[in-house]
Amino acid sequence: MTTLLIDGDIVAYQSAAAAETPVKWDDDLWTLHAYESVGQDLVRSKLNGILKVTGCEDFKFYLTGSKNYRTDVLDSYKGNRKDTRKPLILKALKDWMIEEYQAVLREPFEADDLMGIRGSDGNDTIICSEDKDLRTIPCKFFNPAHPEDGVITISESDADLMFLSQVLTGDAVDNYKGCPKIGPVKAQQIILKASLNITDLAARNSAIWTAIVATYEKAGLTEQDALTQARCARILRYEDIDNEGNIILWNPPT
Repeated sequence: MTTLLIDGDIVAYQSAAAAETPVKWDDDLWTLHAYESVGQDLVRSKLNGILKVTGCEDFKFYLTGSKNYRTDVLDSYKGNRKDTRKPLILKALKDWMIEEYQAVLREPFEADDLMGIRGSDGNDTIICSEDKDLRTIPCKFFNPAHPEDGVITISESDADLMFLSQVLTGDAVDNYKGCPKIGPVKAQQIILKASLNITDLAARNSAIWTAIVATYEKAGLTEQDALTQARCARILRYEDIDNEGNIILWNPPT
C-alpha cells in the first residue's frame, strides 16, 4: 500500500492562519481570535482532499520541532523568522495532530528531512508538499497546490541537480545566502557548462561541485563557505543517516 508522507508544517500553518478572525470592537480596539476546533476542521478538510485526489488511504504527517541541527552548521539559519508572528493556534494544532494522527516530530530533524529520509528508502511512498525543497529528493512527489500535475517521479539525477543549484542560489526564506549574485538562471548556466557531455552521475556531480567551488572562490569566498551552504541546502536522504540514526553531514563527491 502506498503511504503519503504529508508536510504537516504547511497543513498546520495554513489551517491555523485561516482560522484567525480579526474583530473591530469600536473605533480604537481590534482583537484577533481563533477557534481551535475550526483549525482542526481545516486540517481534516485538507487531509481528506489530499487523500481523495491521490487515491491513497495510508498517510503520515511530519512536523518540525524547535531544535534544528542546521543551526549548528550555520547559526543564522532561519534566523530571519525570529520576529515573525506565528498564527495563534499553530502549536495547539501541531500538538493535536500528534495526538489525533500520530504525526511524527523528531528533533533535531525538520519535517522535510523526515520525509526525505523515508521517501528515499525504497518503500512505496509519495512525498506530499508545496515546498520546492522536496524536489531535491529522489522520490514520487505530489504538490497539493498543483493537483493538476499529479504524482511525478523525481530521478536521482534531477534531485541532485536541484540540490546543487540551491547550493549556488541559496534560499532567502531559510536565510542561507548561497553564492553572491548567483540567481537561478546563472546557476543553471554554471551547472550545464560543468556537466556537458558527462553521462556518469558521480563524475557529473563531482564536476559540478568543482565549478561551484570555483564560483565561490571567484566571489572571494572559500570551499568551506560552499560546503556550509550545501549542508544547509541538503534535505536528508536515506543514505544521510547511519545505522544508529545519526545524521551524516553531506560531503562533496570525489
